[in-house]
Amino acid sequence: MGGPRTCLTLALCAGYFLVLLDVSVVNVALPAIGHRRIVLTGLTGFGLSSVLCALAPSLGLLVIGRALQGVGAALMLPGTLAMLTGSADDDGEQTRLVALWAAIGGSALPAGPLIRARADRRDGVSGDCELQREAAGTHSG
Repeated sequence: MGGPRTCLTLALCAGYFLVLLDVSVVNVALPAIGHRRIVLTGLTGFGLSSVLCALAPSLGLLVIGRALQGVGAALMLPGTLAMLTGSADDDGEQTRLVALWAAIGGSALPAGPLIRARADRRDGVSGDCELQREAAGTHSG
């Protein structure tokens, strides 16, 4: 216990914790900014960049698409929580809404790999797509 893998795991989890903590801290400043416009801008940007990722013919364009998705998500995520908490009639409802928001968001993490595995099984794919081979330097072209 306490070896390099444990230290790395703790550091990575701490980084993830800080990102999620920042989402809730940013909500203090958001009421003065305008939630709806920011959420819609982030959602539109995220959606358009998702199309870019899906159609990316190269690793470079995929990386650009993913970076743009990050910008869209950074705009959208704190605003969704701010809009949700602002819609609550009282503290109890606000607590329930935030718990629901967090639970749904948390369910997305394990859902991704499960959806991918199911799609790979359906399509008879081994999970090693062309872009993964290109990233690993084993591009077949």
